[in-house]
Amino acid sequence: MNETCISKLPRFQPIDRTQIFLRTSDVESLIAEDHPARAIWIFVSRVDLSKFSEEQRAVEGDVGRSAIFPHLLLSIWIYSYTRSVSSARQISREMEHEPGLQWLAGMQVVKHHTLSDFRVAHGTALQNLMEQVLGILFAERLVGLERVTQDGTKIRAQASKRSFLDRKHLQQCLDLAKRHVAKVDADNGDQLLQPQEAARDRLQTKLRSARQALSIIEQAKKQNETKPAHVSISDPDARFMRQGDGAIAPSYNLQFTTDTAQGLVVGVAVSQASNDAKELPLAMDRFQEPYGSYPAQVVADGDFTNHESVIAMHQRGIEFFGSFGERRLRRPKAKGGGVYRAELFAHDAQADQMICPENKRLRFQYFDHQPGRTIRVYIARKEECHVCPSRQACCGQSELKQTGRKITVSEDQVPIRTFDARMNTAHAKRIYRQRARVAEFPHAWSKSKCGLRQFRCRTTSKVAGEALFAALTYNFQRYMKLSSFINR
Repeated sequence: MNETCISKLPRFQPIDRTQIFLRTSDVESLIAEDHPARAIWIFVSRVDLSKFSEEQRAVEGDVGRSAIFPHLLLSIWIYSYTRSVSSARQISREMEHEPGLQWLAGMQVVKHHTLSDFRVAHGTALQNLMEQVLGILFAERLVGLERVTQDGTKIRAQASKRSFLDRKHLQQCLDLAKRHVAKVDADNGDQLLQPQEAARDRLQTKLRSARQALSIIEQAKKQNETKPAHVSISDPDARFMRQGDGAIAPSYNLQFTTDTAQGLVVGVAVSQASNDAKELPLAMDRFQEPYGSYPAQVVADGDFTNHESVIAMHQRGIEFFGSFGERRLRRPKAKGGGVYRAELFAHDAQADQMICPENKRLRFQYFDHQPGRTIRVYIARKEECHVCPSRQACCGQSELKQTGRKITVSEDQVPIRTFDARMNTAHAKRIYRQRARVAEFPHAWSKSKCGLRQFRCRTTSKVAGEALFAALTYNFQRYMKLSSFINR
């Protein structure tokens, strides 16, 4: 006979978190066949990684622990960047549970020190890897290298404003460090532990590097600058730059050269320049080194467009597409206003003289040669200007002690005139309109997808390695998208 249940309380299954499970895992089944980790592993296997092992001390037939395969470390970093993870510590933690990382490493966990050291210790090998990747893309006709764009963006450095010191305060830090090191040596004698010696060496190297960088900054200062030079003791290579949001912060100038065929990055560099005025010739020279020739055409915005850049591209045989903005040709400089503006002066070509509205003549005196232009200087006799009834309106408050009214007429040189004639054509304007979507997209992608808004490493050489990893990841993502589109 069934007994009737008296209690009406609900009953649930208990949870026991004290028990231990031993599970069997199939590593191959952790991720799907079309998972990005598999594609990255296959892609990296197509390149020669021997340069990453040139300083490898663990060799076959000798004692010592085997090193981690560079193929694995490269794949881990590229895969992590595709997931917007750039912290070595976070990657090491995620290797315990993230399926893609577990599949790549075969369920092993790589320490964060190993990951960090690998990212910053192979600058030359990373550059060689970038060239090999571009070779693969060129062989598959995804890169043309005929027309490229150049663009830069400011990435914050791993340094704060408070770490910047002038020479006086830097010397105080040096003296304090010397006293501290002397005290530690006196207290311990020759019994310093290895970590203590390493810490002492790092401190001395950091301060010494800061002092050397400060000397370089002081030499580069203009003579009329009165503000003392400052340098960061945490990252001596960082420089103050204006960011896109208007803030001024310690930063680096990240330069990308992008091929217009499919928008792939073909050149990466990290600069300490606060603007892009002198970066274009340097970028084209870097481009020429691995490829053996310059691109036929280059497109850059107004930050790169100046007389020096136009002339440099002309000398290298590169067709340059840029923008001078509102620059005017043959615009004389003027003192007076109204009808006495310099551009209203008539020119007597036969006598090579300028004629003012009062019919007085300004005679040619000399040339002032500047990059890309030749300036002709015309000066009137001071005796004529002193007695002229329109002196005040024409010359303003000038006392005219030595000369009369002076005006200058600018004449652009052949490369500048050729550039202006080119940019006035509809064909050139159509090419220039490609710039924004091709040149700016890799920077936007690196910041939004890779999280490259602030470098995690310090000093130019290490920052350059971090930038190369971001560019490699971007090219891989573009390659996978283009390959899937082509194979459809």
